[in-house]
Amino acid sequence: MKKHRLITVLLALLLVTLSAACIYAADEKATKAADVLYELGLFAGTGTNEDGTPIYSLDRELNRQEAMTLFINLLGKGEEAMAGTWTTPFTDVDEWAQPFIGYAYEHDFTAGVAADRFGAHDPIDGNQYLTYLLLALGYEQGTDFVWNKSVIFAEEIGFNDVFGFSTIKRSDAVLWNCNALALPKKGGEECLPGTFDGKPADAAFIAADQGFLFTWDEGKKTVVAHYGTDLALTNRCESDKIESRYDAALIPQSKKLQLYDNGSGRSYDYYYGLDGLYRIQDGGLQQLSARPVLQMIFLRYGAVSSSPVILTFNPKDPVYPESPELFAGDTIMEIKEGGTEDVFLHGNTHHGIKINSIWPADGVVHFNQVIRAWGEHYSTYTYALLRQYDAETGKAKPAILTMQYEEGDPEGATGKAEEKKRYEEQRRLFELGIGSDPGPEGE
Repeated sequence: MKKHRLITVLLALLLVTLSAACIYAADEKATKAADVLYELGLFAGTGTNEDGTPIYSLDRELNRQEAMTLFINLLGKGEEAMAGTWTTPFTDVDEWAQPFIGYAYEHDFTAGVAADRFGAHDPIDGNQYLTYLLLALGYEQGTDFVWNKSVIFAEEIGFNDVFGFSTIKRSDAVLWNCNALALPKKGGEECLPGTFDGKPADAAFIAADQGFLFTWDEGKKTVVAHYGTDLALTNRCESDKIESRYDAALIPQSKKLQLYDNGSGRSYDYYYGLDGLYRIQDGGLQQLSARPVLQMIFLRYGAVSSSPVILTFNPKDPVYPESPELFAGDTIMEIKEGGTEDVFLHGNTHHGIKINSIWPADGVVHFNQVIRAWGEHYSTYTYALLRQYDAETGKAKPAILTMQYEEGDPEGATGKAEEKKRYEEQRRLFELGIGSDPGPEGE
């Protein structure tokens, strides 16, 4: 199993450990948990629908051969069990389960219920199944807990919504399995999927479709950690209010997401990066757009704010700024509810501007372009993006106003020379059909 996929489980784990006040109903939590376990190869389901999606049969009672299969997979021994040749005396085990029961018998996890019967189709109760999960976490039966009171010990170490003598459903099993994945193994901080450096035991767990997040407070900082997946959260903002940690060996830099900051520490749960635009909604990290996002803002029109406005570019024809430290895009658009897009300025207009940053001002998008003058000196154009009504098309079209040019060479031209550069840029944009008329030079 790929290590990075193991982390996806933990995210769904959050859904498992949320309180009853969670917006998810119990069956929705169980389905989410089953989805994650299925993706990780830890839960097979009972068949497939016509469209290929799995059938989980979560309302059905769990039987002994299913329980043992879940346990062996949770130990990370599923592939070893499937690859081995095992001999057992049991005659009641279904063919699909024989490798798992064989592995369990060979490694003294079970002796069956009779000389020739495993009790494959017998139901299993909560104490019996929780015993398996406690063993997977490294606890010893008879030393740490008693099997017929395992529910008591399980609750003490952090399992949720556990019960003992009643038979359990498959939905209970997937929820408890996810619960087990998030708990530390006996005597340490390592979880079944691996070690999470720096994560305290009481870290909050946040669900995300693409993986899982842990958050915790360290002094005045809130740490957001997204471990072991190809999608990670990091922070490029100049803010000491949030810090992110990640496994640098597993996650390439291009896959980082950063938390949106409106300048006053408000994020509104938006994250963005080269993997797109995301928001934490209903307890999960939802993708709003797959477009690469270099920067995000909101515009305010009176008392009303816009949907997210992003700076993006065409990944097939990326923008390369003159300085490798600078990010640049070519398109500004608004991502509306439901994922629809409203383009403010598109790169295919050949405006030739490498947009390094955007910011809102009086309901208008302002942006700039940074150009190397010489050495480490950079000149800057500042623009305003207006949206003017086009009577011919009946639609709004972009109009760029060159607000300012600042010469980066301290020994270079200033004053009127800078005004001349600003005028020349406005004239160029006007001739392209995306800028207002600057009028005669000097006016």
